[in-house]
Amino acid sequence: MQTEELDREREWSIRQIETFVKIRPKFIQYAGTLQDILNHAVKSICPLAIVQARPKAVSSFAEKIKRNRAQYTDAVKDMTDLCGARVITQTAEQVQAVCRFIERNFQVHWEDSQDVSTRLRPSEFGYRSV
Repeated sequence: MQTEELDREREWSIRQIETFVKIRPKFIQYAGTLQDILNHAVKSICPLAIVQARPKAVSSFAEKIKRNRAQYTDAVKDMTDLCGARVITQTAEQVQAVCRFIERNFQVHWEDSQDVSTRLRPSEFGYRSV
């Protein structure tokens, strides 16, 4: 890469990171709201579930735009994981029930979603993510 192009890329990255830093408080608030909604929902679905929600860290945002620069024109608008949540359940049936709740009540970005729940056999123990 030429020096001018490197400078443009560096400036773009700095602008993206500065913009994310400015709007991140909204994602902190959103994470709290999301956690409250999911906690309320899982009380009846699976009372012993653990709910965790958090905004993307600034360092994680910066690393991702560097690693995947070609994917983003405007990373702050294009990135689909600026805030995330997980619900940890005990059974596959509870996972399915939580998934149904999420699908009914949230807009799911299917292109960036993965279902790895079938990678382990029923007799195996491990992380099954949907």
